[in-house]
Amino acid sequence: MSISHKNQKGFSLIEVLVGSALFLVVAIAAYSAYASLFKVAQANQSKLLALSLASEQLELIRGMSYADIGTLPAMQEQNIVRGNIHFTVKRDVSDEASQISLPKGGKLIEVDVSCASCKNFSPVVLTGEVTKGI
Repeated sequence: MSISHKNQKGFSLIEVLVGSALFLVVAIAAYSAYASLFKVAQANQSKLLALSLASEQLELIRGMSYADIGTLPAMQEQNIVRGNIHFTVKRDVSDEASQISLPKGGKLIEVDVSCASCKNFSPVVLTGEVTKGI
């Protein structure tokens, strides 16, 4: 009595290996896509936090009286943590003597936010001007 292999149900070793290999390729591709998406989301969060921080710093200076702005040091640097990310904020205030496009008595404000620990992060720079009120 011989057993016929054609009547047996199930998968051969080759079929199981090919199926496992295909599953592994799909799983690795899905994981890579997920990891890339996570990195992009993290980079966008860093950029949004930096932009918010730069805008906040610019508005803090613009909200000061003109006389108080004149007492600020020309260049000021501080470290600020937002969303567990460490940012370096540089604020620069210069007067009209060095800036031709500003009206007489105007001050140019530049806020530069950088992140040393963030990968592929280009600094966020916002510039504004404050003029002496009438």
